[in-house]
Amino acid sequence: MRVETDALLGGTEAILIIDESGFAKKGESSAGVSRQWNGRLGKVDNCQVGVFASLCQNSMASLVDVRLYLPEHWASDPGRCKKVAIPEGCRHYQSKCER
Repeated sequence: MRVETDALLGGTEAILIIDESGFAKKGESSAGVSRQWNGRLGKVDNCQVGVFASLCQNSMASLVDVRLYLPEHWASDPGRCKKVAIPEGCRHYQSKCER
């Protein structure tokens, strides 16, 4: 999909936008849920955070990648990760900038 998106929207006028978005969650059973900054709410709260990459040109945009931000305490708890089916290859901590 990235190749097709680049063919349609790529070029010298294209920009790559990387942004995060928080999704409020109750409880702690969903993958990556933690008390962390939720920009949509404007405060620290229980949420999941996704990091999104979009390729944009003029008024057109397309998502090219999305990743779940996995807080450090989640990444260091293999049992918890297994329980919510986070693949082993994704159970490592990276800062949001590294994602």
